[in-house]
Amino acid sequence: MLKTVAKITLGITTGALTITSIYGLNFYHAEEHMDYGKGVRIKRNFGWMEYGDPEKCTTAIMFYPGGKVGLNAYGELLTRVAKAGYYVIVCGMPVNLAVLNPNAADKYVKRINEKYPNIKEWYIGGHSLGGTIACKHAINRPGVYKGVIFLAAYPDSKDDMNGTNLAALSVFGSLDSVMNREKYEAQKHLFPKGRLFEMIIEGGNHGNFGTYGFQNGDHTSLIDRLDQIDQTASAIVRFIEMQ
Repeated sequence: MLKTVAKITLGITTGALTITSIYGLNFYHAEEHMDYGKGVRIKRNFGWMEYGDPEKCTTAIMFYPGGKVGLNAYGELLTRVAKAGYYVIVCGMPVNLAVLNPNAADKYVKRINEKYPNIKEWYIGGHSLGGTIACKHAINRPGVYKGVIFLAAYPDSKDDMNGTNLAALSVFGSLDSVMNREKYEAQKHLFPKGRLFEMIIEGGNHGNFGTYGFQNGDHTSLIDRLDQIDQTASAIVRFIEMQ
């Protein structure tokens, strides 16, 4: 009887892992023709990428990719942020789903702080699901981060930023049909009162924060993708400068 139960349990577990792997590994890849990074130090490590020189920066940003989006799909955006004088790390996630490792940032923050004491401030953010999970992580790490950057994202219903010392930047496209706008408005009270900086990119959509092509279920953007990326990078830089 016990052997039978064990076999059934193993079968269910194996099946669940297989389904999760198939779902997560069928992800959006960065478009190969993108040519970014001129004048910026870019280093690809096992499971993470870094933009900018940590020896020359005092502020660092941790970035979580959107669900089913490869970590290298945000190079255009993160390069622009790094050019403004910031060190940026983007984390790879198990089968490209940040929800499976919400505290992925911990080991990188610890490693960087030990190696580069010149870095004094940390921000964290992400795109879509990545932004929601980044917020969850930041709330559970009081004193580590100064703010959270939400790109087409909002806090989970259990993650109230009020009462924390976190500021928030929210950027999304007016034509985004992937992010649930009604839910965004319903949960807007979870952003820190008086410390939310919101920008709506007119004509922008959900997928144009990255360079991974058109996302299923999205509206067609009315502006050039690099225009949306430029506006977003400028908003991130202004947000950090205001803190």
